[in-house]
Amino acid sequence: KALVLLGYQDLDPKIATETLNFILKYEKDIEMAIKESKTIFQN
Repeated sequence: KALVLLGYQDLDPKIATETLNFILKYEKDIEMAIKESKTIFQN
């Protein structure tokens, strides 16, 4: 719902990376998620 309120319709790698701080509390977790996002969004 939060992404829709921000005007996003789809979740792509760029949007996911830009909004990680909304769902992850610690910087270390954000860094790990960014690193792993290449694997997650690989299609």
